This record gives sequence, C-alpha cells and structure tokens, in this order.
Amino acid sequence: MSTHEIPLGNTYRTARSRQILNSIPHYLTELGHVRSPRGYFEWLQFKLPYLFPVPSFPPRITLELTNECNLACRHCHRNEMNRPVGMMDGDLLEKLAVEIGRHPECTVKIGGLGEPALHPNCKKLMTMFRDRGIRSAFYTNGTLLHQVPHEELLREWKIPHLIVSVDGLDAKSYEQIRVGGEYARLRSALRAFFTARNELGYKRPLIEVRHVLFPHETESQVAAFKRFWLRIADTVMFNPFVPHGSVKTCGSSHQRRCRDIRREFYIRWNGLTPLCGYQYLVAAQEWIADLHNTSVQEAWHLKRLQELRAMHRQGIQAVPDFCKLCHQTA
Repeated sequence: MSTHEIPLGNTYRTARSRQILNSIPHYLTELGHVRSPRGYFEWLQFKLPYLFPVPSFPPRITLELTNECNLACRHCHRNEMNRPVGMMDGDLLEKLAVEIGRHPECTVKIGGLGEPALHPNCKKLMTMFRDRGIRSAFYTNGTLLHQVPHEELLREWKIPHLIVSVDGLDAKSYEQIRVGGEYARLRSALRAFFTARNELGYKRPLIEVRHVLFPHETESQVAAFKRFWLRIADTVMFNPFVPHGSVKTCGSSHQRRCRDIRREFYIRWNGLTPLCGYQYLVAAQEWIADLHNTSVQEAWHLKRLQELRAMHRQGIQAVPDFCKLCHQTA
C-alpha cells in the first residue's frame, strides 16, 4: 500500500453516518426556508439526483474566486493542491454572471480551495450577482466578517446564505487545526454580524456554521459545540473528516454511485473546469474545458463528463479506478 492510500474500512462510512445524523436539524432548517413547490423539487433533485434526468444546467456551481488563503488548516485539501495560485479575472466573472443569471434554478457556491473574501473584486462580483438575481452561498473562514461592514453585506450584497467554517471544539483545538486563525476574534465577529442582522430586521443571509467532525470528537462534545454556536448562528452543519490521499474500502459492496457529477459543477479561478471536484485527491486531474472560450452549459454536457455519468449509472463496478478510490463513492 502506498503512503498516499488510507485503508478506509468502516471509518469513513461511520463518519458520514455521524455527519448525517448530526445534520438533520440543518436539513429541516433548509426545508423550512423553501417557499414553493419548485423549491421542494429542486431540493429533492439535489439530494437524490439519480431519481431524475441530468438537469440541462448545473443545479449548483462552485465558483473559486481565488485559491489563495490566509490560513493553513491542517486538514484542508489545499495541502494536496499542485496548481498555480491566482485570482479570477474580471472579464470572466462578468461572462459567468451573465450566463448564470439566465438560470434562476442554479445556486452558486462561492468558495473552492481558497478564501473568496481575499479577491479584490469580491464586492463587484456580489453586486453583479445581486443585480442579476443569482442565488449564492458564500463560504468564508471569517475573513469576510472582518473586511466588509455589516450594513454593506446586508444592504448591498444581499447574500442569501453565509457559511462560516469553524473546526475544533474550543479555542485551543481551533487554533491548532486552523493555523493562523483566531477563535475569539472569529466568534466576536460572527456575534456582531448576527446581532446587526437581527436588529436591522433582515431575514437574510441565513448564517450557517460548518464544522468538520474529527474522529476523536465525541457525540456529547459535538452536541455542546452545536448548542454553543447556535446562539449566534441559524444552523450548524457537519462534514465528515476526509483524510488526504486515496481511500481504499474493504470491498465494493458498500460503495455508492457519485452524486456530485450529476448535481455540481466546478469552476477554478483560471476558468478551467475539472472533470470532477475530487479527482485531484486520488489521481492526476483531468481538465475538460476553459470557460474563457466556452459556456457553462456546453461544458456541463461535454462528452467526457457524460461518459463518466453513464458509467456511474451502470454501477460502481463500471467506473474508473480513480472513482473507486474517492470518498464520494465510499
């Protein structure tokens, strides 16, 4: 076994089960904010993509404004990244906003392998999205809350969903995991924003704390973490810890078809589109399009991606080896 292969066994499946169980209140909160039959359909389509045809346009787009970051988190997949660091150019941002704006069913997740608030044109992007009615979810390590005034976020950006990453159970563990972060400063900033939003009478953004479940964290500790952060956030969501390197299961009987390739589309800062969002963790990354010279919709239906979807529909035995090593199919 190579040093980049981790025997998975039941470890990741157990972590994923813990994540689902602990996140049930979050899912209920999500459903509580759905306001139309179309919204319920889109939610179900995202959760159970194999029950439906592949949508004509991606339901979710992860848009990486930059892969630069001001923290050095020990568990971050950025540690496996072997591509240049940079910022998305303004012309491409505008091109993407025009196309995505024609598809109101799409939600853009502003994140990727970096801190998007570091992009110098972040404000311009958010106002473009606002003006075109694009639904967005902004992922931040807290930098956004330090850099942008509360009233500007609320009145000008109008972000529907703000996700703040908080790993570790307390100040000591947080700062050991999220190297360069300051726990007390983050909590103070989130509390101030939560209070300002409520006092000014805004319903949005929905504020979510996102936490990675590490193997040593107990259920009682996780429950205490949730209670602690729900004082200054609307919901807490959990992700299972995914170790670096490929993951080997004990057999194919527990593997599943990848949902990601039917419901999410990834755009890196330089306009390149990967075959999938996780391939680089287990194999050489395949790039299928450059969005400087093609559209999102065209890239979403490219032959190579369609072939991979067809393999997954046939079953896990039919997929490429790199898919069998990925945590998405574990």
